[in-house]
Amino acid sequence: MKSIKYIITCCALMIVIGMSAHAQQEVVTSKGKFPLDAKGAPEKETIKALFDEMDYQRAVQTYLWAMPQMVVAGQHRLNQFYGAKGNLDFLHQYKDPSVPGMLTPNTIVKYVVNLCNLTETGPVVLEMPGGRLVGLMMDYQMRWVTDLGLVSKAGVSPEKVVFIGPNQTPPDGALAKGWRIERVQTHVSFLGIRVLNPEEDKGLGRKIRLYPWSQRQNPPKNKVFQAKPDDETFFIAPPKGMAYWESLNEIVQQERVLEVDRYFMSHLQALGIEKGKRFNPTARQKDIMKRAAFIGDKMAMVASFVPRSPQAKYRDDTTWTHPLTLHPLHMTEFTQQFEERVDWTYEAYGLSPAMKAKVPGKGSTYLAAYRDSQGNWLDGGKAYTFKVAPNPPAAQFWACTAYDFDTRGVLLNGEEHLTEISTYTKGLKSNEDGSVDIYFGPKAPKGMESNWIKTNPGGYWFAYFRLYAPTERYFDRSWPMYDIERIK
Repeated sequence: MKSIKYIITCCALMIVIGMSAHAQQEVVTSKGKFPLDAKGAPEKETIKALFDEMDYQRAVQTYLWAMPQMVVAGQHRLNQFYGAKGNLDFLHQYKDPSVPGMLTPNTIVKYVVNLCNLTETGPVVLEMPGGRLVGLMMDYQMRWVTDLGLVSKAGVSPEKVVFIGPNQTPPDGALAKGWRIERVQTHVSFLGIRVLNPEEDKGLGRKIRLYPWSQRQNPPKNKVFQAKPDDETFFIAPPKGMAYWESLNEIVQQERVLEVDRYFMSHLQALGIEKGKRFNPTARQKDIMKRAAFIGDKMAMVASFVPRSPQAKYRDDTTWTHPLTLHPLHMTEFTQQFEERVDWTYEAYGLSPAMKAKVPGKGSTYLAAYRDSQGNWLDGGKAYTFKVAPNPPAAQFWACTAYDFDTRGVLLNGEEHLTEISTYTKGLKSNEDGSVDIYFGPKAPKGMESNWIKTNPGGYWFAYFRLYAPTERYFDRSWPMYDIERIK
């Protein structure tokens, strides 16, 4: 009797196992459900759907991977939009229509930006005049090459640096002089320098020189451009939809392929983007890329505005986070950083060890708030307050800036001077304990106009809080960052 029960039980178990093996008779893709046959193999229509899904998933990940170079390309186009089209041209950005188009800029400093195709110019010489300048050189994928100015060994002293492109040989003359020589891994380099106090150092930015090594005996003059007061604002945030892929194709055709990116070149090939070939996607490829661009943008948004890296945390009692968790070379000991790369480059650009200060009194650091104390997005039509705790740990200065959620640029609120509040804000009111109340909203609280940042109804915004030369109380986390509170 027991043996019969055992046989029945085993048979029932085998039936259950068999049923479970083939219970799922369909697959679910981004375009819907598609059938499997009785033995679990894809039907004919499902085969096509699975290939579509494979290419779609490739497209989404490639969209995210391309974010850094798309942002640098945006700055490249911004430079050209305002006239800086040559390899040796500089664009100055300070209190003009170009500034709101940048990603999360600091409106206190002046930016001096150059993009140079080193393959066309050969090695170039950068002359830093010394003084209160902070700069960096990056490649076209926003990987750090070197620091310049105050955050380099040169400090406030003048310095000459020679930059060489891929496969270029360091000039013998520069080696003999003992000049610093730095190699850029991409054809086009990104040079960004900040004049920390442009009101006092008005002519300092124009003293920066860049010229080919081959013309060092008689260096050509650099052309300097700046947006005019009535110019339009050019936004560098990556474009939407198919325009994203069209721009990425231009970058692929321009730049060299690095070993680390070969898998993504394979992904792009499946989408019709291939180095040396014309981009002429099929209707199927366009459909995949448009859908991938939409979901990729939303993924980048949450990776950036709701970071899940443990390194993003400042303190357990605040919603303020560190937006910059990306290593300057985009790698750790065992990995190439991916989500951290998307996190930073979706909302900002510029990358250097000095931007992640590790020594008190040097460099700078950033904290960001994207939601209020209740976890809701910051609404431009509502009123908020943020208390800056007494004695901010900044040896130089602190600044709080509001940015547009969509463009990640400075809020275009019709009040240029009311987008950032800092140590230098005229008429800034402090409380008896030394704390400062900052207000955000469409209207200023009565009597607190100097402490108010105007926001725009109908859109979201977020804020950065910068500490320049952060001090020990920032590093030991003893200084609190209070949440942004909605005023009801």
